[in-house]
Amino acid sequence: MSCHAYAGAPDTCALCPSLVTSRRQVVPSYGAHPARVLFIGEAPGYWGADRTGIPFHGDKSGKRLQKMLRLTGLSQGFHATTGEPLLVGCAVTNAVRCFPAKPGFPMRGRTPSKMELATCDPHLDADMAYWKPQVLVPIGAHALSACLNRYLPGDSRSITQLHALPVPIPQKQPSIMLPMRHPSRGSDSEFTTWVAAMQSLLESFNYGN
Repeated sequence: MSCHAYAGAPDTCALCPSLVTSRRQVVPSYGAHPARVLFIGEAPGYWGADRTGIPFHGDKSGKRLQKMLRLTGLSQGFHATTGEPLLVGCAVTNAVRCFPAKPGFPMRGRTPSKMELATCDPHLDADMAYWKPQVLVPIGAHALSACLNRYLPGDSRSITQLHALPVPIPQKQPSIMLPMRHPSRGSDSEFTTWVAAMQSLLESFNYGN
């Protein structure tokens, strides 16, 4: 199963002027199709995806996420030549495709604005249609908020409350969320709990059969 990018957002997108000036590139989703699991982050990081062009790749957060994916069987590590992640039955994306720099600090990120999230929302729709995930993994508080607003409006639970907790999505595809603390913030014990929850969830879906 080969990995590839899906360019749900054109690489010349100029709808958000502040992001056009802060980004290096538009970062598309990336994974192995079909992807039963779709990981959704907030936005590309300056030292990671904004540099490499692959979500959660090239920085400390990406390395930590890859370690967890290998433990769940969703990754086989990195390509020996290109260094690209070798994902298995999953894909990664972001709620916003461009790096949002903090004003006055071009290498420091900020939380995307509501307008930026709304502008990128159709590209997230395209990701859902293309990858066809059964399981959605919001990574971090802001990605969780975006996913709850999309699938469970009115649900205001936090990432602290929902980390590693399966959250059913009634009559929808994907059918369940398994939120995760951001790899830059959570503890080793929290991620051990998340890995066990994901392994159990994949078994319930008869993953790999």
